[in-house]
Amino acid sequence: MAQFRTNRAFDVIFICFLVGLLSLATVNRVAVGDWVFFLTYHPSTEADQIATDAGLSSEGRRLFFRTDPQFVSKTEVTSQCAIEDLGCITSGGRVYIYDAPGQHNQTVVTAAHEMLHLAYRRLSSSQKQHLASLIDQGISQNAFNGIKDELQGFSNPDDIHDEAHSLLGSEYSHLPPELDTYYTNYFSDRSKVVAAEAASQSSNP
Repeated sequence: MAQFRTNRAFDVIFICFLVGLLSLATVNRVAVGDWVFFLTYHPSTEADQIATDAGLSSEGRRLFFRTDPQFVSKTEVTSQCAIEDLGCITSGGRVYIYDAPGQHNQTVVTAAHEMLHLAYRRLSSSQKQHLASLIDQGISQNAFNGIKDELQGFSNPDDIHDEAHSLLGSEYSHLPPELDTYYTNYFSDRSKVVAAEAASQSSNP
């Protein structure tokens, strides 16, 4: 019985192709992971509305949906988020948000806050380094608004910048111009989430 054999040149080319494909997938693993995720993911009606109410841009929406946001009870948040009481993003990138009855604005702000954590995780080292000084300026500029109190408990500089990156983007209207422009990557109308934060605070004195 005759056996099928490929020639050596074909074998070498095929192996090189596979190695190249695997290398490309490794280098672009985040993009590949996103592509696979969105093949089957469809945002819930609530997630879609929250993204709209937070004023997210197309990129902000994509990142928010990539977290597969879960709107859950206080008990579930406590179980998944340890010390966080409104929501968190896990090490695996999934977001849990306390969906408090009658507190839609709070849910909107938490959603934007957690989306910005994923955005920060995806920045390169050079991008984080460039943003660091802008975030520090934003912290100083809003010190009288209480942001330093919100950052208590964070000691590692990168952790401080990560948290401040989310706080400044989702809660504070007055930012250094370059930092405000940076946030347009994730918001088409950031005033919406800032207004939601103000409304949330006024309903929870």
